[in-house]
Amino acid sequence: MFFSTMAFFILIFALLAKLAWTDHKFYLLPNVYNLSLLICYLGFHMMTKWHFVAIDKAIWGAIAGGGFLIILRAVANHVMKTDTIGFGDIKFVIAAGFGLGIPNVFLVLTIGSALGIFHGIILYMIEDRKTEENLDLSHVNVPAGVGLCIATALITLYQFNGWWRLFS
Repeated sequence: MFFSTMAFFILIFALLAKLAWTDHKFYLLPNVYNLSLLICYLGFHMMTKWHFVAIDKAIWGAIAGGGFLIILRAVANHVMKTDTIGFGDIKFVIAAGFGLGIPNVFLVLTIGSALGIFHGIILYMIEDRKTEENLDLSHVNVPAGVGLCIATALITLYQFNGWWRLFS
């Protein structure tokens, strides 16, 4: 049981790293990685007998996180008259919400958004130096998944701290 749980734990972080890198490089959070993340969280929870996140909180975390982003996307798309939040981001938050439960999915969204702003500033500074022009910040396209993945990794480390003690 210990090694199976450890395998799921390691896979969660490997998937988060892969998702962050893929989003940074290609502005894409592939379905296969999002689904794999959800399955790994499910496996981890089953191995730990739902010790860290109760099944109802996991389900509500997925619904609340995904639902919030769907509503936010609809409003932002209407206001901006263009696609704003990608469906990959929504699917990622559903997986993270299931893994971390409610209310921690909202911590992912909050911390991930703050990290996204920081990431956007860095991207702006890099682009500004390349072009040597005064760029408008509204033209910086920031992959939201990078900040969301980092926030999910941090909250996963905090929330599941000491999981190995369940097996001693």
